[in-house]
Amino acid sequence: MIAQGDTAGALQWLQSKGHNVTLLQAQWTQADREYQKGRIDYKAFTLVQNRVNHSLLHFFNPEPEPEVVGPSIPVKPVPETPITAATRAGLLQVLREDGIKETLERCKGLNNNFLILDMRYRNAQKIFMLGLVTEEEWMQEQARVKDALETFLIADC
Repeated sequence: MIAQGDTAGALQWLQSKGHNVTLLQAQWTQADREYQKGRIDYKAFTLVQNRVNHSLLHFFNPEPEPEVVGPSIPVKPVPETPITAATRAGLLQVLREDGIKETLERCKGLNNNFLILDMRYRNAQKIFMLGLVTEEEWMQEQARVKDALETFLIADC
């Protein structure tokens, strides 16, 4: 149903099978009503539709629970590498010339702050590519990551 664009039908079918899709139903109904009345444009409507469809797909193909076969393995943090003034200046230059992605690639091994920023950036990019956020929201997230990168590179670590 989802592949055929029948989001409302998929919601009704899941509800008839006993799944609680009340929140998704409310989001879908409101967006559909607002679009029909001309209060939101097609782009805003499809963003909501994509979010609802993405959530509905998890009912059909839930991510499997990871199988634990013994004690959990602790994640080793990235060792703190001292960042020299020359390295900082070089990375700031890369940030200005080549952008966020290239800078994060070069910074990942320096410390956990950069590793976390890289994961945040990649996750935001993935959500944007799935159509779950607007381009404006994606641009705002990029600006936040860039500001954090500049802060980490300017501050004394």
